[in-house]
Amino acid sequence: IDRIIMSSEDERFDGMFMNMAGQVRGIDPLLDTFFGFLRRKTDFFQGPPSSSSGGSGGGGASPTNGAKVKVLEAFERQRTKAVEQREKERKARDDKKKRDEKKKKEKEAKLKAAAEKEELERKKKSQDSGVVEMGQDGFDLDDLPDPSPTDPAPLAPSPPPPPLFGGEKTRWAS
Repeated sequence: IDRIIMSSEDERFDGMFMNMAGQVRGIDPLLDTFFGFLRRKTDFFQGPPSSSSGGSGGGGASPTNGAKVKVLEAFERQRTKAVEQREKERKARDDKKKRDEKKKKEKEAKLKAAAEKEELERKKKSQDSGVVEMGQDGFDLDDLPDPSPTDPAPLAPSPPPPPLFGGEKTRWAS
């Protein structure tokens, strides 16, 4: 059975079969051509030669039934492999999609963290220096900290200035 499985995976005849499929123009004619070859050139439909006169192998089963069984076994092996291959490809696509989504989320998280860090550093720098930097839209005073209650109280109004010349009436010399 290993020999059958190995030969079914053999790709060295793919070119020949593709050429044949192209010449007969389809799968059904290719199958007819293949089974016609088996009918004309092999004992596939008669069964193997046997010591009994019936040629059926002595088991009472017709050689044609044996051929059907062989064809169905080969068909089922290939169908199973096709289903497994499709499932494997689907799983690989799903896994790749999940990995890509995870990478995308990680990248977005890193970019967001870097932007937040940069914003915090910018705010800290502007608070430390007491300088309001001008952006593209002008000065942005929204980023300045609110005055805290620990700030000193506003200064009391200054007393009025003293009168000139000591408040006396001065005569002007004439």
